Amino acid sequence: MKNFGTIFKYELKKIYGRKIVWFCFGFMLVLTLFGASERFIGDYTVNGEKISTSKERMLQDMEYEKALTGRKVDEVLLAETLDAFNKIPGRPEDYATKKEYQIYGRPYDAIYYYLTSNAGLTDAEARVWKPDMADFEARRLKGLEDSFKKYNLTKDEEEFWLAEDAKVERPLTYAYAKGWQQLVSVAYSIDTFLMLVLAVCLSGVFSVEHSRKTDQLNLCSKNGKKQLYLAKILAGGTFAGSFALVMTAVIFAAMLGIYGIDGFGAPIQLSRTVLPLPITVGQGALICYGLIVAAAVVVGMFVMLVSELTRSGVASLGVTFTLIVINIFFNIPEKYRILGQLYDYLPANIAAHWNAFGLATVPLFGRRLIACQAAPVLYAVLTAVMAAIGYFVYKRYQVSGR
Repeated sequence: MKNFGTIFKYELKKIYGRKIVWFCFGFMLVLTLFGASERFIGDYTVNGEKISTSKERMLQDMEYEKALTGRKVDEVLLAETLDAFNKIPGRPEDYATKKEYQIYGRPYDAIYYYLTSNAGLTDAEARVWKPDMADFEARRLKGLEDSFKKYNLTKDEEEFWLAEDAKVERPLTYAYAKGWQQLVSVAYSIDTFLMLVLAVCLSGVFSVEHSRKTDQLNLCSKNGKKQLYLAKILAGGTFAGSFALVMTAVIFAAMLGIYGIDGFGAPIQLSRTVLPLPITVGQGALICYGLIVAAAVVVGMFVMLVSELTRSGVASLGVTFTLIVINIFFNIPEKYRILGQLYDYLPANIAAHWNAFGLATVPLFGRRLIACQAAPVLYAVLTAVMAAIGYFVYKRYQVSGR
């Protein structure tokens, strides 16, 4: 194995030496920067009427949220919020066009959203609801129990989530956390595009030798079987993981640079309202992007395996693209519990916060793993299996090929 390091570096250099790789890097860079700044671009309009520029609206909303930081979301704050919104005349869908909304309601937008989504109140119901934390908690728990039924949870899972929910300190303390919330929000999009880009970058790792007719020469050489194969998959996996890490660093720098680093310790329930898990929104963001890195490695392995199986970069690219595009437009209903859970664990889906922190769990050695814990275990197993299959096919090609 003394030549392995040299072979690995050479294979990594071959990947980074492709022009398409740097084009993909530039594409992802533009995409992530746009994703971070899109809420500041253009005008904010309602029914064709310009209310303000998007930048002005976002900066003002950020100031309003910062003004609420440190306050308990209790009866006092809920009463203030409802008093403010009750001053707005007309239909709720026309609020944004009313000057009363801009003056009274908008400073409490974040609290109003938290109230209506957690208590399951319509705008009409919220107008007549009397702030009462006991009733609020009863409504919130009923919504949680309805989610249990929707996702066909077992009794043990229900008890697990109720125990986790009890660990969340309530009433919540509001905190401005726009940067971290935005990171969680765009993770799914970043994940999907990254998977597509990796398919482009890694589709030629094995197929290029077949297309250039150098495959038999490689397999006949001293290091052409085991060492070369290991060097290729390790180089591909390293590239996939490092590419995902670089993109993660870029989106973190962009989001936190624009919105600020405040609010890492804010309860994730302020933005992911039905989640009965005692974590912060900052922790949620780190988990989502950690899953993106793990997903990138397993997708890289899949692309390389298909590349070797088909001996064609175009076929590998086509298969991966087709699967990802189908995944975007396809969904499995919650009633199909196991299939739906596996669908949520797909690399292109797992970084979405509704999947990463989904309610369906996996029992393992007396513990219950949630999706963000179970998926990396599954990915490790799949990567090992695909690597073994790829090695068998690669090694056999010297005998069965051409």
